[in-house]
Amino acid sequence: MNAAKSEIFFGGFNSIEASVISDLSGFKIGTFPTRFLGLPLNPSRISMATLQPFIEKITLKLNSWTVKSLSFAGKVILVASGVYGMVNFKSSVFALPKRFYEKVDSLCSGFLWKNSTSSAAGARGQGHYGWLASTLKCLEDRVFWVTADAQRFSPTVRSLLRTKEAAAEFLRCSIGDGKTARFWHDYLTDLGPLIDGFGQRGPRKLRIAEDAAVSDAVCDEEWRLPPARSEEAVTLHIVLTTMAPLSTQ
Repeated sequence: MNAAKSEIFFGGFNSIEASVISDLSGFKIGTFPTRFLGLPLNPSRISMATLQPFIEKITLKLNSWTVKSLSFAGKVILVASGVYGMVNFKSSVFALPKRFYEKVDSLCSGFLWKNSTSSAAGARGQGHYGWLASTLKCLEDRVFWVTADAQRFSPTVRSLLRTKEAAAEFLRCSIGDGKTARFWHDYLTDLGPLIDGFGQRGPRKLRIAEDAAVSDAVCDEEWRLPPARSEEAVTLHIVLTTMAPLSTQ
Protein backbone atom coordinates (compact mmCIF):
# COMPACT_ATOMS: atom_id res chain seq x y z
CA MET A 1 0.00 0.00 0.00
CA ASN A 2 1.16 3.51 -0.81
CA ALA A 3 1.31 5.38 2.51
CA ALA A 4 1.30 8.72 0.71
CA LYS A 5 -2.03 7.94 -0.90
CA SER A 6 -3.63 6.13 2.06
CA GLU A 7 -5.38 7.21 5.23
CA ILE A 8 -6.35 5.35 8.40
CA PHE A 9 -9.68 5.84 10.17
CA PHE A 10 -10.33 5.13 13.84
CA GLY A 11 -13.35 4.21 15.89
CA GLY A 12 -13.24 3.65 19.66
CA PHE A 13 -9.67 4.98 20.08
CA ASN A 14 -8.65 8.10 21.93
CA SER A 15 -6.51 10.71 20.21
CA ILE A 16 -3.23 9.47 21.75
CA GLU A 17 -3.84 5.86 20.69
CA ALA A 18 -4.83 6.96 17.20
CA SER A 19 -1.72 9.11 16.89
CA VAL A 20 0.60 6.29 17.99
CA ILE A 21 -0.94 3.76 15.58
CA SER A 22 -0.82 6.32 12.77
CA ASP A 23 2.89 6.89 13.37
CA LEU A 24 3.62 3.15 13.49
CA SER A 25 1.67 2.39 10.32
CA GLY A 26 2.90 5.37 8.33
CA PHE A 27 -0.66 6.28 7.35
CA LYS A 28 -2.01 9.71 8.15
CA ILE A 29 -5.26 9.97 10.11
CA GLY A 30 -8.28 10.40 7.88
CA THR A 31 -11.52 12.16 8.73
CA PHE A 32 -15.08 11.72 7.51
CA PRO A 33 -16.67 12.52 5.18
CA THR A 34 -14.19 11.38 2.56
CA ARG A 35 -14.32 9.86 -0.91
CA PHE A 36 -13.27 6.44 -2.17
CA LEU A 37 -13.34 5.56 -5.87
CA GLY A 38 -15.34 8.72 -6.41
CA LEU A 39 -18.02 7.77 -3.85
CA PRO A 40 -18.60 9.79 -0.65
CA LEU A 41 -18.07 7.77 2.53
CA ASN A 42 -19.60 8.68 5.86
CA PRO A 43 -20.32 6.42 8.85
CA SER A 44 -23.53 8.31 9.57
CA ARG A 45 -26.77 8.09 7.61
CA ILE A 46 -26.75 10.01 4.33
CA SER A 47 -28.77 13.20 4.65
CA MET A 48 -30.40 15.44 2.08
CA ALA A 49 -27.67 18.00 2.76
CA THR A 50 -25.03 15.44 1.78
CA LEU A 51 -26.97 14.62 -1.40
CA GLN A 52 -27.53 18.25 -2.38
CA PRO A 53 -24.49 18.37 -4.73
CA PHE A 54 -25.83 15.27 -6.50
CA ILE A 55 -29.29 16.82 -6.81
CA GLU A 56 -27.72 19.98 -8.23
CA LYS A 57 -25.83 17.86 -10.76
CA ILE A 58 -29.10 16.25 -11.88
CA THR A 59 -30.78 19.65 -12.07
CA LEU A 60 -27.98 21.07 -14.24
CA LYS A 61 -28.21 18.07 -16.55
CA LEU A 62 -31.98 18.47 -16.95
CA ASN A 63 -31.63 22.23 -17.48
CA SER A 64 -29.11 21.63 -20.25
CA TRP A 65 -31.71 19.48 -22.03
CA THR A 66 -34.55 22.01 -21.76
CA VAL A 67 -32.93 24.26 -24.38
CA LYS A 68 -32.93 21.46 -26.95
CA SER A 69 -35.79 20.56 -29.24
CA LEU A 70 -36.59 17.11 -27.92
CA SER A 71 -39.55 14.87 -28.60
CA PHE A 72 -41.33 13.35 -25.63
CA ALA A 73 -39.79 9.98 -26.49
CA GLY A 74 -36.36 11.58 -26.56
CA LYS A 75 -36.94 13.09 -23.12
CA VAL A 76 -37.98 9.73 -21.69
CA ILE A 77 -34.84 8.05 -23.00
CA LEU A 78 -32.58 10.82 -21.67
CA VAL A 79 -34.18 10.72 -18.23
CA ALA A 80 -34.13 6.92 -18.07
CA SER A 81 -30.48 6.61 -19.02
CA GLY A 82 -28.94 9.95 -18.05
CA VAL A 83 -30.67 10.56 -14.71
CA TYR A 84 -32.01 7.29 -13.37
CA GLY A 85 -28.88 5.51 -14.51
CA MET A 86 -26.94 7.66 -12.00
CA VAL A 87 -29.64 7.27 -9.35
CA ASN A 88 -29.66 3.48 -9.70
CA PHE A 89 -25.88 3.35 -9.34
CA LYS A 90 -26.07 5.50 -6.20
CA SER A 91 -28.89 3.36 -4.82
CA SER A 92 -26.88 0.18 -5.35
CA VAL A 93 -24.18 1.53 -3.04
CA PHE A 94 -26.09 3.58 -0.45
CA ALA A 95 -29.42 3.53 1.35
CA LEU A 96 -30.84 6.86 0.22
CA PRO A 97 -33.65 8.74 1.99
CA LYS A 98 -37.16 8.68 0.53
CA ARG A 99 -37.11 12.47 0.19
CA PHE A 100 -34.24 12.18 -2.27
CA TYR A 101 -36.24 9.96 -4.64
CA GLU A 102 -39.24 12.27 -4.32
CA LYS A 103 -37.06 15.24 -5.26
CA VAL A 104 -35.58 13.48 -8.30
CA ASP A 105 -39.04 12.34 -9.42
CA SER A 106 -40.31 15.91 -9.08
CA LEU A 107 -37.45 17.30 -11.19
CA CYS A 108 -37.94 14.66 -13.88
CA SER A 109 -41.72 15.17 -13.94
CA GLY A 110 -41.23 18.91 -14.40
CA PHE A 111 -38.78 18.31 -17.23
CA LEU A 112 -40.99 15.78 -19.02
CA TRP A 113 -44.28 17.62 -18.77
CA LYS A 114 -43.30 21.31 -18.47
CA ASN A 115 -39.76 21.35 -19.91
CA SER A 116 -38.63 23.05 -16.71
CA THR A 117 -37.06 22.07 -13.39
CA SER A 118 -38.01 25.26 -11.55
CA SER A 119 -41.41 23.87 -10.54
CA ALA A 120 -43.12 20.52 -10.89
CA ALA A 121 -46.55 21.92 -10.00
CA GLY A 122 -49.13 20.41 -12.32
CA ALA A 123 -46.70 17.81 -13.62
CA ARG A 124 -48.04 14.27 -13.74
CA GLY A 125 -46.76 11.19 -12.05
CA GLN A 126 -45.23 11.39 -8.56
CA GLY A 127 -43.53 8.61 -6.60
CA HIS A 128 -40.46 6.60 -7.59
CA TYR A 129 -40.66 6.15 -11.37
CA GLY A 130 -44.21 7.50 -11.12
CA TRP A 131 -43.53 9.96 -13.90
CA LEU A 132 -43.00 7.05 -16.27
CA ALA A 133 -45.90 4.96 -15.03
CA SER A 134 -48.48 7.71 -15.48
CA THR A 135 -47.04 8.87 -18.78
CA LEU A 136 -47.29 5.39 -20.22
CA LYS A 137 -50.71 4.50 -18.86
CA CYS A 138 -51.83 3.68 -22.36
CA LEU A 139 -49.28 0.86 -22.49
CA GLU A 140 -51.75 -1.36 -20.64
CA ASP A 141 -53.58 -1.67 -23.95
CA ARG A 142 -52.11 -4.63 -25.83
CA VAL A 143 -52.77 -2.90 -29.16
CA PHE A 144 -50.05 -0.41 -28.27
CA TRP A 145 -47.32 -3.06 -28.21
CA VAL A 146 -48.16 -4.51 -31.62
CA THR A 147 -48.63 -1.13 -33.32
CA ALA A 148 -45.72 0.19 -35.37
CA ASP A 149 -44.89 3.86 -35.80
CA ALA A 150 -46.47 5.36 -38.92
CA GLN A 151 -46.95 8.75 -40.55
CA ARG A 152 -50.73 8.51 -40.18
CA PHE A 153 -50.54 8.94 -36.39
CA SER A 154 -50.48 12.28 -34.60
CA PRO A 155 -47.12 13.57 -33.22
CA THR A 156 -48.26 12.73 -29.67
CA VAL A 157 -49.13 9.13 -30.55
CA ARG A 158 -45.90 8.72 -32.50
CA SER A 159 -43.90 10.02 -29.52
CA LEU A 160 -45.54 7.46 -27.26
CA LEU A 161 -44.92 4.67 -29.74
CA ARG A 162 -41.22 5.54 -29.73
CA THR A 163 -41.08 5.07 -25.95
CA LYS A 164 -41.76 1.34 -26.16
CA GLU A 165 -38.14 0.27 -26.06
CA ALA A 166 -37.26 2.57 -23.16
CA ALA A 167 -40.46 1.74 -21.27
CA ALA A 168 -39.88 -1.99 -21.50
CA GLU A 169 -36.85 -1.65 -19.22
CA PHE A 170 -39.09 -0.44 -16.40
CA LEU A 171 -42.25 -2.50 -16.86
CA ARG A 172 -42.83 -6.04 -15.63
CA CYS A 173 -45.92 -8.18 -16.13
CA SER A 174 -47.98 -9.53 -13.26
CA ILE A 175 -49.30 -12.74 -14.82
CA GLY A 176 -52.10 -13.48 -12.36
CA ASP A 177 -54.51 -15.96 -13.90
CA GLY A 178 -52.89 -15.44 -17.30
CA LYS A 179 -56.04 -14.17 -18.99
CA THR A 180 -54.87 -10.59 -19.53
CA ALA A 181 -51.10 -11.14 -19.72
CA ARG A 182 -49.87 -11.50 -23.31
CA PHE A 183 -47.72 -14.54 -24.05
CA TRP A 184 -45.61 -12.97 -26.79
CA HIS A 185 -45.45 -9.28 -25.95
CA ASP A 186 -45.41 -8.98 -22.15
CA TYR A 187 -42.27 -9.14 -20.03
CA LEU A 188 -43.03 -12.55 -18.43
CA THR A 189 -39.50 -13.80 -17.70
CA ASP A 190 -35.92 -12.54 -17.71
CA LEU A 191 -35.86 -13.43 -21.42
CA GLY A 192 -37.88 -10.29 -22.10
CA PRO A 193 -40.80 -10.22 -24.57
CA LEU A 194 -40.68 -13.61 -26.31
CA ILE A 195 -41.48 -12.10 -29.70
CA ASP A 196 -38.08 -10.37 -29.58
CA GLY A 197 -36.22 -13.66 -29.21
CA PHE A 198 -38.32 -15.82 -31.53
CA GLY A 199 -39.15 -13.21 -34.15
CA GLN A 200 -42.31 -13.06 -36.24
CA ARG A 201 -42.08 -16.80 -36.97
CA GLY A 202 -42.32 -17.61 -33.26
CA PRO A 203 -46.13 -17.86 -33.08
CA ARG A 204 -46.14 -20.38 -35.93
CA LYS A 205 -43.26 -22.40 -34.50
CA LEU A 206 -44.85 -22.69 -31.06
CA ARG A 207 -48.40 -22.87 -32.46
CA ILE A 208 -49.48 -20.02 -30.21
CA ALA A 209 -51.15 -17.01 -31.83
CA GLU A 210 -49.32 -13.71 -31.64
CA ASP A 211 -52.21 -12.07 -29.77
CA ALA A 212 -52.64 -15.04 -27.39
CA ALA A 213 -52.93 -14.56 -23.65
CA VAL A 214 -50.67 -16.55 -21.32
CA SER A 215 -53.65 -18.70 -20.35
CA ASP A 216 -53.91 -19.80 -23.99
CA ALA A 217 -50.53 -21.50 -23.58
CA VAL A 218 -51.75 -23.54 -20.60
CA CYS A 219 -53.82 -26.72 -20.69
CA ASP A 220 -54.82 -28.76 -17.62
CA GLU A 221 -52.55 -26.54 -15.53
CA GLU A 222 -49.49 -27.39 -17.66
CA TRP A 223 -47.66 -25.42 -20.34
CA ARG A 224 -48.94 -26.35 -23.79
CA LEU A 225 -45.82 -26.13 -25.97
CA PRO A 226 -44.63 -28.31 -28.86
CA PRO A 227 -41.31 -30.18 -28.56
CA ALA A 228 -38.33 -27.82 -28.64
CA ARG A 229 -36.62 -27.72 -32.04
CA SER A 230 -34.41 -24.68 -31.65
CA GLU A 231 -32.02 -23.25 -29.10
CA GLU A 232 -34.52 -20.49 -28.26
CA ALA A 233 -37.29 -23.04 -27.69
CA VAL A 234 -35.07 -25.16 -25.44
CA THR A 235 -34.24 -22.10 -23.35
CA LEU A 236 -37.91 -21.18 -23.09
CA HIS A 237 -38.83 -24.70 -21.98
CA ILE A 238 -36.16 -24.56 -19.26
CA VAL A 239 -37.29 -21.14 -18.03
CA LEU A 240 -40.97 -22.06 -17.96
CA THR A 241 -40.26 -25.16 -15.88
CA THR A 242 -39.20 -22.80 -13.07
CA MET A 243 -42.62 -21.13 -13.16
CA ALA A 244 -45.69 -22.72 -11.58
CA PRO A 245 -48.25 -23.80 -14.23
CA LEU A 246 -51.23 -21.49 -14.37
CA SER A 247 -54.74 -22.59 -13.55
CA THR A 248 -57.32 -21.81 -16.21
CA GLN A 249 -60.24 -22.63 -13.92
